[in-house]
Amino acid sequence: MQELAQKIYDSITDDMMRRLASNDNVYIRGVQLYNHKRVRNPKFNPELMIVEARVEGDTGTYNVMLELDTDIKQEKDKIKISIYKVGFYCECKAAQTYKGLCKHSVALLKALSKGDVEVVDYPTPIFEEIKRQVLEEEKQRRKSEFKVRLEKIKKAYSYAATRLISETNIKPNVSLKKIIESVSIDVLNVRLKIHLENIGKEYFVRDIESFLEAYFEKNEFQISKKFTYNPYIHIFPEEDKELLEFIYKLQKIKPTIIHRDYFNIPYSWWDEFFKIINGQEIFISYEEAHSQTDEYGKIRVDIHRPVEIDIFVDLDGEEAVVKSEFLKEADILDWTEQARFIVYKDTLTILKEPQNFIIYPLHYFNAVEFVEDEPQGEIRLNKEDLKEFIAYTYPIAKDCCKFEISPKVKEFLNIKDDAELKLKILFDTYKKGISAQVKYTDGSKDLEPQKTGIKRDLIKELKIHNIFLAYGFDKNPEGLYVLEDDEKIFSFVTGGLSALMNIADVYYSETFKSFKIKKKAKFNVKVSLNHASIEFWLSAEDIPQDEVPDVLASLEEKKKYHRLKDGTILLLSDPELENIHEIVKALDISKKDLKKGKAVFSKFHALYLAEVLEKSSIGVSKNDAFDIYVQKMKRVEDTTIEIPEHLDSMLREYQKVGVKWLSHLYLNGFGGILADDMGLGKTVQVLSFISACKDKIAGPCLVVAPTSLVYNWQQETQKFTPDLKTVVVDGTPAKRSEIIENLKDYDIVITSYSLLKRDIDLYKDLEFSVCVVDEAQHIKNPQSLSKEAVSRINAKCCFALTGTPIENNLSELWSIFDFVLPGYLGTHTRFSERFEKPIEKQNDEKALKLLQKMIAPFVLRRLKKDVLSELPEKIETNLEVNMTPEQENIYKLYLLKAREDIKKEIDLKGFEKSKIKIFSIFTRLRQICCHPKLFLQNYEGSSGKIELFEEILEDVIESGHRVVVFSQWVEMLKILEERIKEKGFEYFYLDGSTKSEERIDMVNKFNSGQKQVFLVSLKAGGFGLNLTGADVVILYDLWWNPAVENQAMDRAHRIGQENSVQVFRLITRNTIEERIFELQQKKKDLFDSIVSSAQTFLTELSEDELMQLLEE
Repeated sequence: MQELAQKIYDSITDDMMRRLASNDNVYIRGVQLYNHKRVRNPKFNPELMIVEARVEGDTGTYNVMLELDTDIKQEKDKIKISIYKVGFYCECKAAQTYKGLCKHSVALLKALSKGDVEVVDYPTPIFEEIKRQVLEEEKQRRKSEFKVRLEKIKKAYSYAATRLISETNIKPNVSLKKIIESVSIDVLNVRLKIHLENIGKEYFVRDIESFLEAYFEKNEFQISKKFTYNPYIHIFPEEDKELLEFIYKLQKIKPTIIHRDYFNIPYSWWDEFFKIINGQEIFISYEEAHSQTDEYGKIRVDIHRPVEIDIFVDLDGEEAVVKSEFLKEADILDWTEQARFIVYKDTLTILKEPQNFIIYPLHYFNAVEFVEDEPQGEIRLNKEDLKEFIAYTYPIAKDCCKFEISPKVKEFLNIKDDAELKLKILFDTYKKGISAQVKYTDGSKDLEPQKTGIKRDLIKELKIHNIFLAYGFDKNPEGLYVLEDDEKIFSFVTGGLSALMNIADVYYSETFKSFKIKKKAKFNVKVSLNHASIEFWLSAEDIPQDEVPDVLASLEEKKKYHRLKDGTILLLSDPELENIHEIVKALDISKKDLKKGKAVFSKFHALYLAEVLEKSSIGVSKNDAFDIYVQKMKRVEDTTIEIPEHLDSMLREYQKVGVKWLSHLYLNGFGGILADDMGLGKTVQVLSFISACKDKIAGPCLVVAPTSLVYNWQQETQKFTPDLKTVVVDGTPAKRSEIIENLKDYDIVITSYSLLKRDIDLYKDLEFSVCVVDEAQHIKNPQSLSKEAVSRINAKCCFALTGTPIENNLSELWSIFDFVLPGYLGTHTRFSERFEKPIEKQNDEKALKLLQKMIAPFVLRRLKKDVLSELPEKIETNLEVNMTPEQENIYKLYLLKAREDIKKEIDLKGFEKSKIKIFSIFTRLRQICCHPKLFLQNYEGSSGKIELFEEILEDVIESGHRVVVFSQWVEMLKILEERIKEKGFEYFYLDGSTKSEERIDMVNKFNSGQKQVFLVSLKAGGFGLNLTGADVVILYDLWWNPAVENQAMDRAHRIGQENSVQVFRLITRNTIEERIFELQQKKKDLFDSIVSSAQTFLTELSEDELMQLLEE
């Protein structure tokens, strides 16, 4: 404890005390107090960090206490203590106002700094007293707070008690008297009186807003000197409560409705107001009446009461007279609006449509714009206008009003009381569409609407007109409604026609009847296998065969119907038709074949065709040959082969499955793609297949491989299938020619892509039983010479081996399939339209699933993680490194120039034509990231990446690991080679110039344990090599296509590897390399589902993506 105390003393400096003091004078006086021995009996408890004393001041002696907040750190073998805060307590008055220490506190702190204190391990007296005071104050504070809390609880429960007083035992004893004081244009002005039932007294509510507040808060409210409303004594009936809630709600929405002693009800709320007070008596005052008396007229509210409106039309000399007893007696409250709310025979009611529409104009010209001397309930018109008035009024009013016409009017207008007229609509064809005509009939003859007089039904005519307009009809100058758009005709015939039948009688011409609707179409589907082809027959029983393509085209365009040439409208919502459409799309049947009703497919399509037909609900007729063949193709496990014993014992289970799969395809005349993950032994599976089927294979098997792998194939053949006679086509042209002439003597013939291209004419008359292309990405370009050469080989069955069937785009998959199953995926153009563009550009899931379904039977892909549980793990680590300052300066300067150059190039030539220049600029940037010497020959500095490389290399070799190093640039490999020499490490070196025989020799030596490092060019040695002697892989630089990187990693992570493999990917921070890696991660999963595995690739970059690479 003493040691801790000493460290505290030492940590207190004069400078610290000066800062903690309230000001410099306080600090000086405090030091003086200490120097004059005014600090009495100081005690320090290091555990509590409390120091206290009694300090004698100028006017008295005070209790003083300091509390230290410290920070204690362990640094190596020493403990460092620092004080970051000092709390103080002093009884002097200054301490209550100072922000910093008072002089007595400074004196005590000075004593502590000098160690002039007694170190104790018990709570000090002043501390204990202050603690007691604080606890007592806290106790009193809590006691006081709890008292306040109790008062609030009491108040809350008292309020709750008053709110919970039951009203059920008190009958309503007060009510509201509602008075409509006036109507101002579109507002009702309403006053309220409270009526006391027991004494018969009434009092106006002169402050409605305050009353509402008291009512809802359940508070008392003084209505007048003699009456105070008490919510627990004065009980309103339910209808009045509802009204008060209505006013309260309306006020919240429109605060301005209340004007102290009355409130406004806007017109939009009248319906709800009268609905609330329906069945009640109210009082109403009219301005002229109210000016003479204080009495209000009492009326009853009955909003549903039926009202009979009468209209009588007569003649008075040269004028027409329209009279109405209803108009004479009724008062219309909303005369500026819709004439719905009326007071008639002491009842307020609401007029329904069309009564209000009929009465409104008559009331308006009777009460608002009236002519002098016109009596109440009467309006006048010109005698000659009477016919037009009746023509517009009578059809609307006749069914809802008592409409009478005087004999004089009938005589004047020549109106006869004969039979009613009926509306009729005549339909006919019109050019490419249909027409309609509206007429009236009296049973014997047709009349034009304008010649029907008062018997014309304008309402029905308007309904018919609106239906025609809704379905797209136009009205031509001759009065015909015309429609020529096929889709609109269909919509009208299926929907609008029935609506018209509910209004008028409908008649059709003979030609119009051709617009019949057909809801279903019956199709017949037949499939038969004949020798090497499959015939697919499709016919419709009630659709002409040559119209089938057009029907399906309409379905593809999402139309609801299709109009056949005979005028029949075929509904396209039929599930069977949709199934036929899906089948035709899935099988990609051409319009030409649909018109013929027959399409021919190769046997390759059997499985896919069968699956498509099975998933549809269409009944399909299939011949026995087709069914037998499909069942045979589905059952790979039934394929009977005998794998030689020495191979059977060494092959893994998944490899045996691969051998059976290859054999199954071969024996049924199919090719395929063995797309197993790199390192799973595709070569040995092919050799085992050839050996197992040797008796069934007639003629030699041709293997085409990259030059670097030709002798690897020969070595593997000698190792696994020594019984098969094998020859490598190599040497001079004359020697190769001689070998090719005698190929029939061999079981396996091995050549390279480069030599096949030169010798292809020598193969034209030869027939192979099997042609196998290894590392099939060499034929991924459909226009490449390699693809052309292998396609010219005459073989009964073709197989492609590749761990990456797709690297950049789907066109590569088509190219490989065009070799193994020519024509199966259609032409390149059709494949692009059907799959490549929809999947890559539009992310079309249906197209993706369709393609997957088509290729699934002919692609076998297994991943190492799925089939090699015993294979050690592969650990990938991205190591980011900064550039050296000199390297960074070069990079930034070139980056600025690169942006400018690329922009100029794109502006000048456009994006597509600038790609070569852009990628050459990117290459320079990537080279600077690796080492500026790749770009600048006179560069003498270093690079961040090579320094990291040296560090990693030393660490892993010292730890007993062996390393494969990949770079895409030979120049970079040479720089790395120099550094490895300087370090004294032994290494192998392989690039594109290394001969095939030397490659195999170096690989065998390295795998047997010789040397520590293998330097490999990414392009020359990224595939086909077995480098399981290494357990560390360093990818020095990033490649555009991550699939190439994956191939490089799997040179070490493959069958035969006994150790976990550590992969280091070196990435230069804040450069184009980071952008490339980010882009790879976004793109790499695009085609996963197509080959049922994780394929990584970098598709063609867009302009935006390219420019993102230049971001810092």
